[in-house]
Amino acid sequence: MRAQHKDGSVVEYRAPITLDCTGKEAFAAVRNGWRTRDPYLNKVAVWTYYKGSKREPGIDEGQTAVAYVPDKGWFWHIPQHDDMVSVGVVAEGKYLTRGGVREPKDIFHREVEQNVWIKEHLSVGQQVGPYYLTSEYTQHARHCGSAGLLLVGDAYAFLDPVFSSGLMLALKSGVMAGDEVHKAIAAKDFSPARFADYATAMRLGVENMRKLVYAFYDPKFSFKDVIMKYPEAAGEITDCLSGDVNKDFEPLWRKIREFVPLPENLPLGQPLTN
Repeated sequence: MRAQHKDGSVVEYRAPITLDCTGKEAFAAVRNGWRTRDPYLNKVAVWTYYKGSKREPGIDEGQTAVAYVPDKGWFWHIPQHDDMVSVGVVAEGKYLTRGGVREPKDIFHREVEQNVWIKEHLSVGQQVGPYYLTSEYTQHARHCGSAGLLLVGDAYAFLDPVFSSGLMLALKSGVMAGDEVHKAIAAKDFSPARFADYATAMRLGVENMRKLVYAFYDPKFSFKDVIMKYPEAAGEITDCLSGDVNKDFEPLWRKIREFVPLPENLPLGQPLTN
């Protein structure tokens, strides 16, 4: 930061560390060339808002729903305040733009016809506002930071949103980054290497969720099949989906690998120490 005194002289102030919390735009990762796409999770989302869309009765009125389109993708239907609902479709870009269709509005309404549940729920509502399109959802940073820099939340990594893990991981990384920076201030040591544990813990959480996302997108896979064979897997899957992502889930991955291939961990995320 630069400031100018009354006499016209300019003074520069530097913070010992800067936290990049720029979300999916990932200011530092993009400009440093650290951003890398996932080998498989390269989805596109088209979404908008509806007012007065059908909701479930009683206690389930506010539930978030995922409506699956077999072998293609899925819809989200998320109730909000003032009777508004966020609704969108996620799938491969080649599928959504098939036939040369490019306009988000045209893509959205064509895909609504592919899911009876979504079509029924939107039939009683009124679409509001523009239609949005976001591509290249899943991104990882090669490094969690460098000298004087630490990446937090989506600026560090963002997974496919199917299990709504983004907010949980962002909040988790914010708490963890705050703790680590506090320790750095107390120790008067902001060297990149001291944030290696932060990077390891965050990548473990991302990789655990990433395996469940990969399994979800395999058309031959069903969580029900795993649980029917291994009833104890229900609790393990629930723990991971509910945010307890830093446990050792290797027993669960061994079970799931009997049904579907799972990805190896990506060798990413450690601080740049050079």
